[in-house]
Amino acid sequence: MSHLDPPPQVSIFNWIWLKWFNNLYSYIKENILTDFRYEVARGNVTGATTWNKWGYNADIDTGTETVWSVGGTFARMTSADTINIVSSNSVDNQAGTGARSVIIYGVDENYAAQTEVLSMHATDGTIAVTTVNQWLGINRIAVYLCGTGGVNAGTISATVTTGGAAQAEIPIGKGSTQHAFFFVQAGHTALMDWAWINVIKTSGGTKPEVITNAWVTSLVSGSKYDVMTDYMDVAIENVHEYNPSQPFVVGEKSLIEFQTTTDTDNTAVSIRFSLIEIAN
Repeated sequence: MSHLDPPPQVSIFNWIWLKWFNNLYSYIKENILTDFRYEVARGNVTGATTWNKWGYNADIDTGTETVWSVGGTFARMTSADTINIVSSNSVDNQAGTGARSVIIYGVDENYAAQTEVLSMHATDGTIAVTTVNQWLGINRIAVYLCGTGGVNAGTISATVTTGGAAQAEIPIGKGSTQHAFFFVQAGHTALMDWAWINVIKTSGGTKPEVITNAWVTSLVSGSKYDVMTDYMDVAIENVHEYNPSQPFVVGEKSLIEFQTTTDTDNTAVSIRFSLIEIAN
């Protein structure tokens, strides 16, 4: 109920007033007693979308890397291009037991949001297929149709057609990309209101001390801004969670990217974060 009529202009309490109070209750329940975030997540708020992002880097050696399953530092595209999709396992094909097609979410050459469903190679997933659309950034790739295996059998890699730079990957058996970065589309603002960081040491030696930064990069000017810095001594604790009273506000045509710096080899980092992308 989006509209509430004024109170009845009658002095006697009768069925007209009862009907109005019933409408008042419905109005309050619908417009005041709801949680905005949950209404966005349910698709009930026009122009707003919930994004839950997750990613990990299973092996960061001394230095700084992006939190993504590919490893190393993410190099974003500076001009739009098509994307090549290929698996490390041949059964990720259109009739195979693994991934048969994938769906890609990201931004196009105008920084507008777009999606594309792309079939894997007809008979051999290790042969690359190329997107129809051009892209400036990939927010997620997920298995769309799958065979009896239920998940992708191999690592599905997404690389720029020109030059081959990695943009995303679906690790073996994961079903979706694992990268802690997000491209904010044109004409929208991202309201990031939750983040979770987990760090472990994957093999023997000293427990690491790590610094995790949330960087915001303008896709127009190329300028970078450190909007959050987290310090963690894994010998003392290994999980941090952020629930800010006010969201981190990130403007249009921006890249949000988490990077971790460690003083010890074999450091593994997992990050989840949530945001609402809302039309300006």
